[in-house]
Amino acid sequence: MRRLLAVAAVLFVLLCVRETVLAAEPEELLEEMDFSEISSFLKETGDVPVSFEEILGAILGGGEIPYERVGDALKDLILAGLKENQRLALMLLAISLAFSILKNYAKGFSGSYLSEICFLMCYSFLMVLLLSSFSEMHETVLKTAETMTTFLKLLVPTYCMAISFSLNLNSSAAAYTLIFTAIYLVEWLIRYLLAPLVQVYVMLEFLNHLMEEERFHRLSALIADLVRMILKAAVAFVLGMNLIQGMIAPAMDRLTENTVAKTIQMVPGIGNVVSNMGQIFLSSAFVIKNGIGAAALIILLLLCVMPFCKMFFLALLYKFLAAVIEPVSDKRLSGGMNGIANGGMLYLKILNTCLMMFFLTIALSAAATGLGVGGS
Repeated sequence: MRRLLAVAAVLFVLLCVRETVLAAEPEELLEEMDFSEISSFLKETGDVPVSFEEILGAILGGGEIPYERVGDALKDLILAGLKENQRLALMLLAISLAFSILKNYAKGFSGSYLSEICFLMCYSFLMVLLLSSFSEMHETVLKTAETMTTFLKLLVPTYCMAISFSLNLNSSAAAYTLIFTAIYLVEWLIRYLLAPLVQVYVMLEFLNHLMEEERFHRLSALIADLVRMILKAAVAFVLGMNLIQGMIAPAMDRLTENTVAKTIQMVPGIGNVVSNMGQIFLSSAFVIKNGIGAAALIILLLLCVMPFCKMFFLALLYKFLAAVIEPVSDKRLSGGMNGIANGGMLYLKILNTCLMMFFLTIALSAAATGLGVGGS
């Protein structure tokens, strides 16, 4: 019954709009899709210097993405980040050098408490600056994850509609489920599990280097390993779901598509004409589907690249300062700074893994539904 309804629906559509189908170019079919919400959202974020329509038009029309605008935006971001972090770097260096001088001066006194008091004052002030900067990285990760998931929530209906245009109805439903599964998985993992774990890791590193003996070294290492294991498990889960659906849903669609094609060809008089019209329509639909998928991947990359660069330079600054002050200052100062830098690297890994999960979901769903025209 379901196949008969599908055959009847395809016959009705192709017979009623045969002039449109005969002229079914990708640009004309794009007019049936609404990207206004996506464009408005990207304009509000201000993180993407190009619109979704510009990228999609460049992909489908053979044009070029405005790389100059993207390059200028990245250059401005890097210069702004360097200028913003310059003051922080100078303050951290000044505090470390001041402590080194005070420590050497305190050695001339008989008691050792003065040196320890100097360390506690410098270490506390240093950690306040670092933790304040680290909280900005925390907010950046949460905001970037929210931006990516909101963009995908707006994209999913249009993308799945493009998949259904190519008669991949089962694959369209599967892609809808998989993308939303990845969205909610990323939202829950980052907000309620991974980001709090990284915060606990950083606080343990702070306490670990506050004392002469590193009492929390193994616990902080365990938390870092746990974050990495959760990220690997999440990628394996999303990849496994995509592979399973990629084996089942496209096979069901090929069966339905072949049944529809055979039935249309059996219609006396117009069977071959309608079948050829259907091939033109399906070819355009596949071009649009893959174009939307490719544009979505580019947008996701642009949404991540600016926060990623900002966080990367900040973590790299912490690593660099920890290496510079280690020879001239107390090892606990450089150790605490290095611990916060490792926390920033964990945030970068979280952001990179979330982007990878979205890439895999969109790319694999596009690949799984990209073999239908030739087999009809």
